[in-house]
Amino acid sequence: MEQGFPQDFFTTREHAILAKYFGMQNLRPKEASDPGLLEERDPEEWNEKKKGLAVLSGYNETGPYIFDPETPEEDFISQGDPFPSPLEAAVARCCLGKVHTPEKGSTEKSAKQDRQIEVHHIGTVDWGGGGYGSSWPEAYAIAKVPYYNRWVVIGLRDSCDPVGYNEYAIFQTSWEEPMKVVAQKAIQRYWNHSLSFNQPVFGSIITTGLLSSGELGSIANSVWSDSDVPNESYDDFTKRTGFDLQKDAENRRQAESEGGF
Repeated sequence: MEQGFPQDFFTTREHAILAKYFGMQNLRPKEASDPGLLEERDPEEWNEKKKGLAVLSGYNETGPYIFDPETPEEDFISQGDPFPSPLEAAVARCCLGKVHTPEKGSTEKSAKQDRQIEVHHIGTVDWGGGGYGSSWPEAYAIAKVPYYNRWVVIGLRDSCDPVGYNEYAIFQTSWEEPMKVVAQKAIQRYWNHSLSFNQPVFGSIITTGLLSSGELGSIANSVWSDSDVPNESYDDFTKRTGFDLQKDAENRRQAESEGGF
């Protein structure tokens, strides 16, 4: 573990979830070994704002999520599953800071109040055509998780319809690898997984971050080699031409929703 990040950086339940996901149960505190901490919860009954992070059921789940808490978790891409698991969604929420101190009376240990996990935006693509009802943006971010010294790459959507969750972990590895290399490796692996389920190439690059539009386009070209791959983001197009393509697309979607052109 990195010096300066003690165990109380995370709550007991967060330790149980992260240690399971990373396969690093040897680093979790003793109280985090309770299998009940990984029990899947109904999001309608478990309020994370009051009770803290938990493994919550997802929108697209077909059955109960059952696993051995003492063995490493094989990720959904390795298993060839179309959707992330409830555990991978919980890991993403933890990395993005969507966690809260457990309510008073809880036996779970609280985390540091001033903690902050380092997160960087990688880029955002739109899997739809951009018209009304056909815009399906997906953003990617990379989080630097202390204590366990792991990178976690996360997918984020504005709707849980496509994959069952709004945010979900898609890759994790050691800090020993450079952040940008990890981001590129994770995106390529994830897009190859999408292709295996006959997902066509995305319609556009909305914004860039850690990876440029050229870098995102290059990865996409290696995955969808026979497709016309976008390699310029909305922002890049606006800088080059002076025309706000993203604003125009938003105006068109608004007009279509109101029965216009």
